[in-house]
Amino acid sequence: DTGYDTGDKSVQCGRKVDAFKLWLMWAVRGHQGFASLVDNCMQVSRYFMSRIKETEGFMLVLPEFQCTNICFW
Repeated sequence: DTGYDTGDKSVQCGRKVDAFKLWLMWAVRGHQGFASLVDNCMQVSRYFMSRIKETEGFMLVLPEFQCTNICFW
């Protein structure tokens, strides 16, 4: 549904609008709620990384991670 697409209402196609969405999510969930979302993302990344390590035929590009991006081959 393009009725909710706010990208064309901003000069850079969404950066200001994205900042508003981030602020709104933070305002609704609060610091603890937002921290719990980030913690969950990090846990899922750790789980995915462990599955890649133990699956034959897959290899991690970087042995450790500091964010939720996991590179594998």
